[in-house]
Amino acid sequence: MKIKTKLNAGVGLLFFMIIVLSTLGGWFIYQLKKDTQNILVANYNTLQYSRNMLLSLEEISTEPFALSEFQKNLDLQRQNITESGEKETTQNIHDHFSELKVDKGNLSLHSAIRKDIAELMQLNMNAIQIKSGIANTTAENAIAVISIVGTLCFLIAFILMVNLPANISNPIRELTSSIHQIANQNYRQRVQFESSSEFGELARSFNTMAEKLQEYSESRIDKILKGKKELKRLLTICMMR
Repeated sequence: MKIKTKLNAGVGLLFFMIIVLSTLGGWFIYQLKKDTQNILVANYNTLQYSRNMLLSLEEISTEPFALSEFQKNLDLQRQNITESGEKETTQNIHDHFSELKVDKGNLSLHSAIRKDIAELMQLNMNAIQIKSGIANTTAENAIAVISIVGTLCFLIAFILMVNLPANISNPIRELTSSIHQIANQNYRQRVQFESSSEFGELARSFNTMAEKLQEYSESRIDKILKGKKELKRLLTICMMR
């Protein structure tokens, strides 16, 4: 594999891991936001409307605006039906309130409305508890998944950090050592790198150079030896004369 390809693959893998972690984190944050928003928008509003209706109910006999305030909160609640059984309970409040507007002093209607509102609040409090449990489960799952993926990403990044520089530095170190051997006239030195990488091409060029130097060195030594023998032969002839 080419060095450029290795670097691109390593850096690309790191970017991919960052994207995966960011995506997981963003998705879980969105889920938690949605779970929390469901509680705030649906259930908290109903509890607020219920509280306002109870306060208005206590003032119906003394304050003229209490009926209109109760009606306003009841209308808001009728548009905020989100839980099972909430529609029926809200309809009971509406029916009892319609009767109360005709007979404001009917204490049994007051009691019935309070009971309906209490039931409505209990439905939403139960829903808040259930949704809070769902939000807690989402948070626990987010911690577990992100921890596992984060650990895997750390291990992969650590492996890349250890191996990728070594894949580049080790051949350079070996080539430097071989060059020193050539400089010391050890022309038999050879290097063997992965043939598909740039270092493989460099190794082939280096080995070709070493072979040429070895051939040149051996041929030069051979000529020197032959010349020495010839000189010795001539000296022997001269001495014999």
